[in-house]
Amino acid sequence: MTGARDWRERPAAVAVLSPADGRAVGAGVLLPGQRLLTCAHVVNSALGNEQLATAHPGEVTLPATVRGPDGAFSRTARLELWIAPEPPAPHGAWEWGGDLAVLALTEDLPPALSPAYWQPMEKGQEVRAWHGGGAHGSYADARVTECGDRFGYVDGRLSGLAIDHGYSGGPLWSAELGAAVGLVAATLTPPRDPATGEPLPFTPQRVVRRSWGIPWQRVRAELASRGAAALVEQAAPAVGDHPALRPLAEAVARALPGPAQRAELARMVADRCGMGTPAGTAGRTVDTFVRFLLARDRALPAFTEALRLHSPEHVPRVLAAARLTGQGALLSPGEHRVLSGLLTTLAPATAALLPTVVRTALPVTHVPAPLQRALGRTTRPAATPGDTEEHARQLEALVRYLEGLPGDSRTVPEGTSQVPGLLRVVEYLAARCPGTQERAALRGWSEQVAARLGVHDSALHERRADAREWARRSAPAPRVLAEIGRHHAGGDRYRMRIWLDEGSRPLPVSEDADRPREPAEVVTEIFDVLGPLHAAAPGNTRPVVELLLSRDALDLAVDQWESPDSLVPGMLGAEYPVVVRCPEFAEGGRFAADWRHRWQGLETCEPLRIGGPDEPAGRREVYGLLMGSPDTACVVVHAPGKASAELVRLCLAVRVPVVLWDRGQPASVPDLERIVRGAPCQTPERVRVHRAQSLHSPGEFAGRPALAWEDPDRALPRAVLADPSEPA
Repeated sequence: MTGARDWRERPAAVAVLSPADGRAVGAGVLLPGQRLLTCAHVVNSALGNEQLATAHPGEVTLPATVRGPDGAFSRTARLELWIAPEPPAPHGAWEWGGDLAVLALTEDLPPALSPAYWQPMEKGQEVRAWHGGGAHGSYADARVTECGDRFGYVDGRLSGLAIDHGYSGGPLWSAELGAAVGLVAATLTPPRDPATGEPLPFTPQRVVRRSWGIPWQRVRAELASRGAAALVEQAAPAVGDHPALRPLAEAVARALPGPAQRAELARMVADRCGMGTPAGTAGRTVDTFVRFLLARDRALPAFTEALRLHSPEHVPRVLAAARLTGQGALLSPGEHRVLSGLLTTLAPATAALLPTVVRTALPVTHVPAPLQRALGRTTRPAATPGDTEEHARQLEALVRYLEGLPGDSRTVPEGTSQVPGLLRVVEYLAARCPGTQERAALRGWSEQVAARLGVHDSALHERRADAREWARRSAPAPRVLAEIGRHHAGGDRYRMRIWLDEGSRPLPVSEDADRPREPAEVVTEIFDVLGPLHAAAPGNTRPVVELLLSRDALDLAVDQWESPDSLVPGMLGAEYPVVVRCPEFAEGGRFAADWRHRWQGLETCEPLRIGGPDEPAGRREVYGLLMGSPDTACVVVHAPGKASAELVRLCLAVRVPVVLWDRGQPASVPDLERIVRGAPCQTPERVRVHRAQSLHSPGEFAGRPALAWEDPDRALPRAVLADPSEPA
């Protein structure tokens, strides 16, 4: 066989079983009307009769198994049509006629299991057969070396499996045509020693891996002579007669009116799909050419890609017709390969944005379960080769899902296409890429795919403008970092260092860190830095205040401290989102690898609640729960007083990035529940709003919520990491 081929497309696997022991004695082909086609001698074998017995077995039922992409289905099949084997003539002991049987299933199969298509057998076709057991690895590859109206000979490769016992009745499948071209009937074996009955030793003069089958031409003729032609005619409709495929056949006929042109394009498509050079039958007729395109994964987009080089004026009509089929993927193999490379090499901070980007870019009201599962795994870092493979599989699942989404554009010039959902996601992802090279690569890919799909520049640029606006609005808020600890002088006085981060890195902005400050002075200094930062922030963005506290000072209520302004109260936590970070846990430790893994699942995980009356509250119990929940990114602590502080420290020590607790009594549990509802990224803002509302309605908004927010992509100042114990 020439060239590497992708044999993932295959018909439903049919096994005919022996009622005595349940073993597969042969194979079959699924027909319309919940029927199976196999060889009569397979039925004889299942019943324990001589293989070529000609007597009708009577009203018999046999067990059968039909396998498809969604699993195996056991059924009972009743013999409906019997075409007995015709005993071989003395001069042709290797061949016999007849030998067909149709079995009717007594229970319907799922609709997803479709009958096979059929095409005539021709010399030169490359075919594949499977053992009746249905295992994917049982395939045997061969080439049709001789074919007539009654018999077709196939020679197998000298590597891999050979067609043997148990293959009879199964399809000789042409992946190129996406169709069965005949049934396996028999294997030609070397002669046997007349004395012992053992096969004679191999010599080059004796037959090796030659089998013969019943060509489709004879199957159709035999069934038609018994009035059963409808069984197979339904299974092989002409492409031009199929409502969804008729426009594609017409577009292909206009673009490639001659067989030589079709053969040339078939070779170009095969090359793009990594199939090697196909047999000449792929371009013989428009019908076979279209079936060739539909039988191969990504062949349709590869065809439009090649057609742009051959006859670009016909591409729009073919694209429009291809969309109507509802079949095939959006991307050509080359486009898919480039996108996969770009996604698997994203910087960790960019990869972590994928769930947010997908949900923002797509006009969906909910996230379907398949997309949710894919999003939940695409951002996880690969620690082992197995993790790398799983990461690639989940990215592939995500791309596959996005490829199937419809286009959506406000501006679509006549004769052009809408921007597909996948391209929208890529544009939104590019808009948030921090690196210009990464961003340019994604946008360049998007432009090339849009050009092939007939998307007008104005429509793509419209979506690009949307993405830029979203990126501007959703960029990380500027922040003020304040390291606060009790002063060694004692009393209610504190030491403080302040850094400012406008998007690049934290820069120190405070002096005299050792000077003792009272709470009002601390807040005043922080407000002095926040004022100009807030004024320069885009839109209505509020800077975030990150309090860098030691593990023993996590309950320091800096967010509730007020400035001494006599006119306007200035509570820090009511005006700005205030979160807590604990630098002592920021680097190293045996849980460092878990930190980013948990953070990347923040958008998709459910908060874990601990410390309540019916929830884990003991330190060992909570530790065990967290070790058994490696995906947990957010914990809500319900416990009171010292128990709460101990559990918060435990959660942060094992690198749970988001922890919400109440510094007061657990009477405010409903308020904590309300805060964690909604988009996780908005939790700091919801805490701020709660603090503000508690000032005017303390009865309705009770409690003093505190939020630890350890974002691994927002760096801590080097000075803090160098001496984490400095704040007393």
